[in-house]
Amino acid sequence: MDNKNLTLKWTYTLGNNKIVFERGIIDGTKNRGIYGIFIIDNKQQTKYCAYVGKTVNIYKRSSTGDDAHFVKLGK
Repeated sequence: MDNKNLTLKWTYTLGNNKIVFERGIIDGTKNRGIYGIFIIDNKQQTKYCAYVGKTVNIYKRSSTGDDAHFVKLGK
């Protein structure tokens, strides 16, 4: 069954490796824990940590509801 989450679909339109979710986050098998959002500067070959959080459901925290990280980013 396809995931119908519009925010998740939006992230897929951004091109390869713009926003990447591990499969376990989307299918729910690896949803609880500490997570990070990183920004990669390919020109400088540097990775920056933009956010670190802890949640019981990473998928919901990042992709569903008005307060989700990537919902806000997509607006």
